[in-house]
Amino acid sequence: ETGKTLYSILHRIMDLTEYFKGKVKTNLSNTEKNKIYRRRKYEIEPIFGNLKAYLVFTRFTVRSKKKVNRQMGIALMALNICGKCPLVFQKYH
Repeated sequence: ETGKTLYSILHRIMDLTEYFKGKVKTNLSNTEKNKIYRRRKYEIEPIFGNLKAYLVFTRFTVRSKKKVNRQMGIALMALNICGKCPLVFQKYH
């Protein structure tokens, strides 16, 4: 009984995955949407990974959008400084 239920859930997930893959393919075949996608194609995940790995920045310590923007700005400035002076950073890390 559980095996059948699990199989039906996995089958449904695979069907949805194929549906959305087709939808994305259709959208990207449209030249106007393809232009928008090309502009958004840059990956930003490495930046957040570097913040976590090098500065141990995993969460914000403040509340409100204004304060979070400030704290993120400071973290990104520190990351830029680390990138410009890697030898200095390696001493203290």
